Amino acid sequence: MDLTALTLFGRARYRVLACLFALGADERLHLREIARRAGLSPTAAQYELRRLLAAGLVLQAGIAARPTYAANARHAVAAELRAMLRKLDAAREPAAAPDDAFWARKRKAQQRDYAARSLARKSPFLADRKFAASLEADLRKDVSYEY
Repeated sequence: MDLTALTLFGRARYRVLACLFALGADERLHLREIARRAGLSPTAAQYELRRLLAAGLVLQAGIAARPTYAANARHAVAAELRAMLRKLDAAREPAAAPDDAFWARKRKAQQRDYAARSLARKSPFLADRKFAASLEADLRKDVSYEY
């Protein structure tokens, strides 16, 4: 990611803004589609959308269970922000591609970990069998207290 974009917006906010400002005038996206296009978790995308909604840069429409989002083209800084995002996309450094690839690999590894049946894949702490065994509850142990 470009250092300027990272400094000004942060990784997640930049990706959500770039995703929304790249849409056409009549296009709207659901949260999961924004997260997918931005390469973020739905939770991270939702957090950024809430912040952008509070600032007025994003508009929300639709029913409460499945709202859709679009960039607010009438916001005072919308035109400048769109131009800035376009310039930052054009100025992406070649080093940005390996960075994005790193995060894509990390997301795939997390998805494999969550899908794995083995506890060793779910937590670095549980990978150590001795530590995992020490976490098991001993139900035979007397835990009564004297008053």
